[in-house]
Amino acid sequence: MKNQLDLIVSLSALVIAFVFAGVFFGTARKPIPPPIVTPVKVNAVALPAPAVPMTNGLAPAGKSGGGGKGGGGSKGAGGRGGLRG
Repeated sequence: MKNQLDLIVSLSALVIAFVFAGVFFGTARKPIPPPIVTPVKVNAVALPAPAVPMTNGLAPAGKSGGGGKGGGGSKGAGGRGGLRG
């Protein structure tokens, strides 16, 4: 009886091993092919014409576009944004 049980266990183990091997080899991922490299354009590029005129000085200080003003505070006593002194 012992030999029959050993034979059943051995054959069952072989069948299970073959099933696992089939599943592992059957579901293996295929290698991903490398991407196709597109050639890089190395043509000479024409620069656009400058849209800003170049000068040798700064813009006049009083003619700015309204930016750069001080922060807003209440113009309370003294007219200095609430500061006295």
